[in-house]
Amino acid sequence: MAEEYEVHPLKPDDSVQLKIRKRVPLDKIINLLLEGHEVFIECDRRTAHYIKRRISDELNTPVEAYPSIYKGVEGYVFKISIVKQLLEELNRNH
Repeated sequence: MAEEYEVHPLKPDDSVQLKIRKRVPLDKIINLLLEGHEVFIECDRRTAHYIKRRISDELNTPVEAYPSIYKGVEGYVFKISIVKQLLEELNRNH
């Protein structure tokens, strides 16, 4: 049997902090990647997949994303695919 989400009834005086969605700075990430940088972003798996797909589509090149911890913060590191870079290097040398 599947597990269910836990339900918590709220009292009128209960204080709940709403989560705020953050805007993903795709242009900034793309510029850094094109300059040759790897980029760390604090995000979950789902957001990382979205970022990876959007950047890959925008650049028309594969982008890699790896779960990482940077300065104690969990997130993902993004970089342009090393396979793509190696293929470009081979093409330049031939």
